[in-house]
Formats: sequence, C-alpha cells, structure tokens
Amino acid sequence: MSAPTYIVDSTAALQTEGQKILATFYAALQALKLFPLENQTVQKALDDLHQATLAVLKREGEVELGLVGDFIFINEVRIRLDLSSYAASSMVTASLGKHGVGTVVIAEGVERPEWPPFLSLLLEKPPAEDTYQDLVQK
Repeated sequence: MSAPTYIVDSTAALQTEGQKILATFYAALQALKLFPLENQTVQKALDDLHQATLAVLKREGEVELGLVGDFIFINEVRIRLDLSSYAASSMVTASLGKHGVGTVVIAEGVERPEWPPFLSLLLEKPPAEDTYQDLVQK
C-alpha cells in the first residue's frame, strides 16, 4: 500500500495567510502614521508585510486584496474576522475606501521599496473629488 496523499486546502491556507497580510498591512499603515520612514519599527512592519505577501505570491502568482462592503477578500477567499482583527480590518477598509479603491492587485516581482510610497498615499487625505484618479496619478 502506498502512503496516503494529503491535499493542502488552498482556502484554509489563504484564510490564514490573508489574516497575516491584513494584520501586517495594518501594522505598516500604523507605523508609517506614527513614525518617520527611517524608524526601525516602520522598517520591521514593512519587512513583515512584504514577507507575508511573498508567501502568497509564491504559491498563487498574485495577491488580490479586495473589498466588498465591509468584507475583505484575498484572492476571492473571504477573510474571517474576529474581535482581535477588527481594528486592522477597519483601518485597511477605511484607508482604501476613502481613496475609492476596491481592489489592490499585488503581482509577482513586487519589491520591498514599493510599499512605503503606496502606503503613504493611502494615509494622505484624499481630495474632495476624483479620489481614485488622484491616487492613480500619484
């Protein structure tokens, strides 16, 4: 008899990894909000976000972070939220939503230096009109 084959449930893996991406996205936003880019806390938060994203990129080929109402999806898997992840979820959805962003696609080849400018833009106060177009231009 051959040994049993175990199939890794992609949805369960994405659920766990998606929660980590959400938490590290939040931590990086918070760190950039409070400290200058050169700060060690900011650099660690950016490293953690990049590593969490690379883990999914390696297996999936891309990371699609999407918002549908108050729900967050990573590659079409709804991320279950609990009380401990509420603050992260709220800040991420608010930061993206205020700029009119419904989906962020992170493609293979994303580099660590690309995160600070993107996250900094999300922390800026959007203009009164054409928030999404303004973000895309910047």
